Amino acid sequence: MESLLTSLVSNLVDNAIKFSDPGCRVRLRCYRDGQDLVLAVDDSGVGLDPSEHEKVLGRFYRAGDTNAPGAGLGLSIVRSIAQIHGAQIEMAESDLGGLGVRVRFQTSDARA
Repeated sequence: MESLLTSLVSNLVDNAIKFSDPGCRVRLRCYRDGQDLVLAVDDSGVGLDPSEHEKVLGRFYRAGDTNAPGAGLGLSIVRSIAQIHGAQIEMAESDLGGLGVRVRFQTSDARA
């Protein structure tokens, strides 16, 4: 399970870097929201139109600059790993100006 979570984080950070311009910021945070554990990846890139949020979680879908390297699988992999862990993915505009992705892990144990 640890290697799956490593892959989830790696894919989120890789996408944030890949689809941001040189010099953009990428921020990775983990925090508790009530009893949920949240992994947040934010970037200062161009962002993503809300109409594409669900589409980018599908396999082989590539939004925006299709010249960027990759096959359009990164966020699909993130979605699959999140589902295995019972986690939810949320996307919104980041306070850095680009895309913000949250992976919300529900837990009933406040000490987790």
